[in-house]
Amino acid sequence: MNSQQQAKFVLRGRTGQRSRAHHSAALGSLIRHNRALDRWEEVVSGYERQLKLLTEDQPRIDTLLAEGRVLLEQVGSPHRAQKAFERVLEINPHHAGALESLANVRMATGDGAAALVAVEALAGKAEKPEQRSDLWVRAAKMLEERGDKDGAIERYKFALDALPTNGAAASALRAAYLGRGDASSAAELLSREIESTEGKIAKAVLTAISNTRRGSGETREEESTAIQWTLWGKQAENAAEYLGKGSHVNIVGRLRNNNYEKDGETVYGMAFTAEEIDYLDSRAESEARRNGGQGAESVPTARSGEQAAPVASGRKPRSARQPARADA
Repeated sequence: MNSQQQAKFVLRGRTGQRSRAHHSAALGSLIRHNRALDRWEEVVSGYERQLKLLTEDQPRIDTLLAEGRVLLEQVGSPHRAQKAFERVLEINPHHAGALESLANVRMATGDGAAALVAVEALAGKAEKPEQRSDLWVRAAKMLEERGDKDGAIERYKFALDALPTNGAAASALRAAYLGRGDASSAAELLSREIESTEGKIAKAVLTAISNTRRGSGETREEESTAIQWTLWGKQAENAAEYLGKGSHVNIVGRLRNNNYEKDGETVYGMAFTAEEIDYLDSRAESEARRNGGQGAESVPTARSGEQAAPVASGRKPRSARQPARADA
């Protein structure tokens, strides 16, 4: 091949590249036009024509992801969208966006097993501990919905291995243990959490006295029941800071058997652990009680709009219930 022929060959190659780029740009304009007119099948057709022109992996991936989203959200065809996302994984088996989209599509089509595989693949490839832990929690919840308690517990453990400070995973794992009737594992998990808790107080015991009234007038009877609640971590710190003898609280918690052997006989008991506390007193009343009760009886309880001690949960204060009185 002489120099003149070589020059013609190079010119034709460059002209072909420019023609391909020009054609791709024209298709892009056509796709945007059809999107503006809500012609979604034409949009999908445009993406397919564009794919025939693209040779590099990343532009092909971007186009397939866009096509999959249109098929799923606009055309309403999850099965066709699934094929688009699967084509992305043929190019890059570890593509997080495609795995996430594929998991959502498979859940929408009722293919829970395949969705679980996609979520676990995402968890295995996640680089950040927070993301990896959250994905394992997601997998665990999917298994719980299918009634696989043992599988869910295993995934919750994976979540805590990835991020030991994931409180949501720890709470869900405790609930899963209790749901399986494994109170000892739940207690052991809680103990490990307490050991790693940062703060001045790790554990506190709150004696709550609940008053029950029956009848009226001269026949009115009042009965008081004292229950010792165990508080852990931040709840214990808040109780020490905001509660004093006579403080009013509502407590939500759980109880478990606390039996033990003594002198060859079984001693039966119950242990109460607080999970949520509503502080019902106003800030002024709380401070008065912590200062020894001076003037506490004359301080009004918390009214609507008045700032009280912090509520330890998102539940509404149960002011309609008979509040318990906390004794230090």
